[in-house]
Amino acid sequence: MIPLEDESRRPSRFPVVTAFIIALNVLAFILELMNGDAFVTRWSVVPAMSLPAA
Repeated sequence: MIPLEDESRRPSRFPVVTAFIIALNVLAFILELMNGDAFVTRWSVVPAMSLPAA
């Protein structure tokens, strides 16, 4: 069974960084839903196009 709690270690404060990362991901997801392909085309990276030509 997967443990849901750990009695030996209780967090002493709210995980601010984790909440911030989750909020950024939710924002990016909402922007992607609103703008569709234009958002993906603008912010996606093709590895062959991001590296300088050898």
